[in-house]
Amino acid sequence: MGKDQISIIIPVYNAAAHLADALESVRVQTFRDWECICVDDGSTDNSAEILSRFAADDARFRVVSQANAGPRAARNHGLELARTPWFLFMDSDDVFHPDAFRTLLDVAERTGADVVTAGYSCDPAKLSCAGTTRVCDDPAARMADERSWRGEPWARLMRTDMFADLRFVLRYHEDVGWLTAAMVRSHREAVLDAPLYYYRPTANSFSRRPDYDAALSELWRYQAEVCPSLKPRLGEIAYARWKRHPEELTAADVYRLRDEGVISLVRLSLSKRMRLLLSFFLNGKGQRP
Repeated sequence: MGKDQISIIIPVYNAAAHLADALESVRVQTFRDWECICVDDGSTDNSAEILSRFAADDARFRVVSQANAGPRAARNHGLELARTPWFLFMDSDDVFHPDAFRTLLDVAERTGADVVTAGYSCDPAKLSCAGTTRVCDDPAARMADERSWRGEPWARLMRTDMFADLRFVLRYHEDVGWLTAAMVRSHREAVLDAPLYYYRPTANSFSRRPDYDAALSELWRYQAEVCPSLKPRLGEIAYARWKRHPEELTAADVYRLRDEGVISLVRLSLSKRMRLLLSFFLNGKGQRP
């Protein structure tokens, strides 16, 4: 095509263990018109050395460094630098299928979508371009209605002119908050079930910090603000969270979020509502919800 079409944005913080694998999966893409923006967020391991090596060998890798400020600031920095028609996010310990970029761009051009969402696998041996594609002309409704909707921004090809000015604003769950706002903006999404992306769960990731779950209410408030139609789905999520971790989210907390207009409980079955109500009377403040 003659000029870069896709910006890959990778926030990097102490990712030396798997960073080379991630960058190599970008380097060997069969689609070659890309730039890779690597934002080193104050790493203290040898991530900077790995980034420098790839940048020295291939000018399509652009490395920028900043004082440690977290993934929110690193992704925002990458968005500011993106200069291509399309961009996508990648985590520094994950891997793309070699034909991923070509496949995503082909789908975007064929469907006219502003977001192309790829499938993923937690097993690198299962990466494949084989699969089906469906088109959704109301991405916000899909987000609100489908239980299978995932909130991570990685492995999604997105139009730069539509989304690059959208900033990550939350300290925790910033990725889910950002994608929620992006889906509200989007007019058409193409969804691939082909697993083009290997997601590597790590025990010490930022999202597994003890205070991460405590910020769920902040996330839900933000999501309800940018997408009010999401409130019934947030009510289901809040109920499920209460069932799994009642010591972190009490029945009283759930009712408080409902009363504040953050969530709606209209989708809960009668049995679930009764279970929640009973817990409130047994463990709450003694007031009828």
